[in-house]
Amino acid sequence: MIVNYYDCLESVEPYTDIWLEGLRSEVPTVYGRDCILCLFMSWVFSEPTTFQNMTELALRHSQKLIQADFPISADILEEIDIARQSALAEIFSGIYELLDRLQEEQECSFECSPMLLGVLTKELRNRGILYPRDTPPFDGFSIEGIKEMIEGLKRPGWYGTRNHRHSCCLQDKLFIYEAQMESDLRIFDLQDFQPTKNHKRV
Repeated sequence: MIVNYYDCLESVEPYTDIWLEGLRSEVPTVYGRDCILCLFMSWVFSEPTTFQNMTELALRHSQKLIQADFPISADILEEIDIARQSALAEIFSGIYELLDRLQEEQECSFECSPMLLGVLTKELRNRGILYPRDTPPFDGFSIEGIKEMIEGLKRPGWYGTRNHRHSCCLQDKLFIYEAQMESDLRIFDLQDFQPTKNHKRV
């Protein structure tokens, strides 16, 4: 923090390599305060790989705009939350679109659609997002959390003609939206947040 406050990285750089080597070997793998602190240090000391890893961890697991008690750039935290909201908007749009289709159309068969509709309706109601439908900023929801919710949706089992087990499930119908969300997920580049810094580390 002192290095960032006084912008004196070049003065202390000869003493930081050993310390940073230890930091690289103990990078957090779980989202929390240590993750954000490591993100802050990777920004101050221009560590692009650690910065990318920590922003991805924060993006996937944060549930709202991150509040830090140290002087990390507000732009970084705001951009992480914007990316979180954008990703969640994609997947929630897919969930509600499927909900509408199950109510209005015969998605698969007469027996299948009502069962899938019941499962999805119950899950959304239990989470308080059936009505009103959830909208940005999606506080309380993380990207990984919504993926876990989808994976945990009950898979109704029933048998059709000729004793054939019907295999439709909500996970398969939501896969395309989840895949698109993953494809569009932002990857953060350290250089985008260092426009005024002249000292760079490789």
